[in-house]
Amino acid sequence: YNYTWSCIYQDTNEKSMKASFSPQLYILVNKEGVKFGFCYGHQIENDSILVKNALNKKSLDLLLKCFVNDKKLRFYNASTSEVTARPEKLFTDDEIIKVSSEKDIIDNWNKNSLLIKEFKSNEISINISDIIQNTFTNLTNFYLSLLPHNLESQSNFIKNKKESISFNNLELISYLGISNLNYSNNLVTRFVSSVLTKPFVILTGLSGSGKTKLAQAFAMWICEDEKQYCIVPVGADWTNREPLLGFPNALQSGEYLKPDNKVLDLIIAANTEPEKPYFLILDEMNLSHVERYFADFLSVMESKGTISLHPTSDKEEWNDVPAELSLPKNLFIIGTVNIDETTYMFSPKVLDRANVIEFRVTYDEMKDYFGSAKGLELDNLISQGASMAESFVQIAKDNTLKTKEEDVLQLALLSFFTELKKTGAEFGYRSASEIMRFAAVVNTIEPEWTTTEIIDVAIMQKLLPKVHGSRRKLEPVLRTLGSLCLKDGIEIEEYIQNKDKMNLSDVEKVLYPISLEKVLRMYQGLIDNGFTSYAEA
Repeated sequence: YNYTWSCIYQDTNEKSMKASFSPQLYILVNKEGVKFGFCYGHQIENDSILVKNALNKKSLDLLLKCFVNDKKLRFYNASTSEVTARPEKLFTDDEIIKVSSEKDIIDNWNKNSLLIKEFKSNEISINISDIIQNTFTNLTNFYLSLLPHNLESQSNFIKNKKESISFNNLELISYLGISNLNYSNNLVTRFVSSVLTKPFVILTGLSGSGKTKLAQAFAMWICEDEKQYCIVPVGADWTNREPLLGFPNALQSGEYLKPDNKVLDLIIAANTEPEKPYFLILDEMNLSHVERYFADFLSVMESKGTISLHPTSDKEEWNDVPAELSLPKNLFIIGTVNIDETTYMFSPKVLDRANVIEFRVTYDEMKDYFGSAKGLELDNLISQGASMAESFVQIAKDNTLKTKEEDVLQLALLSFFTELKKTGAEFGYRSASEIMRFAAVVNTIEPEWTTTEIIDVAIMQKLLPKVHGSRRKLEPVLRTLGSLCLKDGIEIEEYIQNKDKMNLSDVEKVLYPISLEKVLRMYQGLIDNGFTSYAEA
């Protein structure tokens, strides 16, 4: 043979099912390169239940989610005269079957169908093993749905097994889809990477766009017990730390009054179980001045010190409350933000300590929602990622993660530093360090992201949030920032004048599409109102 083939296939209890008669997840290496993904064994016929199962409602939904989760997954059909996977050659681009709806699958699915990725020998990267693992993880639920056994039993087995496995971002994306939570792969990766970069993330943007729901869904998915997360609505009357940390009883010596929302209990538990993730989700975080009720948290995040709770010289506990409390690395704080006349803006002190992720809803996303609107099924998430929790915490604590193409990243950041300095919004060492770590985290959990994509997100989440001011101050700066988001020789003026008509996804012209789109919106707000900021009502 001129190839090597390795595959995973079902071995039933009744009798052995040979690979040639079974659906399989496979890796194939030949002289041209490598291919991996899903195919049928070459002795399966079109009237097989294993082929027909792919087109039932449940399997078809899972299959469509595979394409939503991974834009680089390809759908091919081998010819009837060849072995399904075409082992000695790679497929060509003109053989790709484009999938825009379930009809494209129904019309083309047969025993020779493949869901795969291919790389020519000169395109194989050093992280190919991670790409293969992510691809198989994405396809797993669809693959299992085809087999003659109960998928629910398999899910319960995965849920109940105790051994720790490596954190996999695509597994989360898959379960979000199964639960009818429609977030883009890009947004979920940004969210998870931000949480792992530094355990303080702010989610801002359109009201009702799913900010709190994403934080809740992730906590439900990765925690083995609901006591590991706490969703707290921030009150407009919060003027100090007491709603979060409680206070000593001034009328009873040695007694500490805990807040009813269980935040203090959550932090204490996080300190006692450092291998498990704990989540504090502050809903509508800016209904009160963040700097007032959250000052101790902001300080300890940087100093790595402790918060003093009650005056005890011998460190005695009052009502199981220690005299001092640290914020452990397995405690992740996520704040959601809406902007209107009832809320307060964040100071640079707060923005500088967080990754800020903006939620928006596009026309296509709303159209898709209307076309497939279903009730949320959050129960599908409960503890499904608990076996990855320990790995997740380990990544969060790992300070040895390395950034690929560090020189490219640094050069891009210096260009933006120069322009932001003109408005007094330049970034310091902390932001630079966190951007470098963000890149290393993305390289670890989503190795297919390019350095350019990482830079784009870093600009959007760490640099632009601090930009605000008048037209006189910002107009030339925003023009220059917009130019930096374009490739050399492309003029920003055309994008300013025809913002709604320009294709921001044109890779031949646009370097950082996410950041460019935000800069253009900020510029339009500047022209219309004479003032602009990152936050929008």
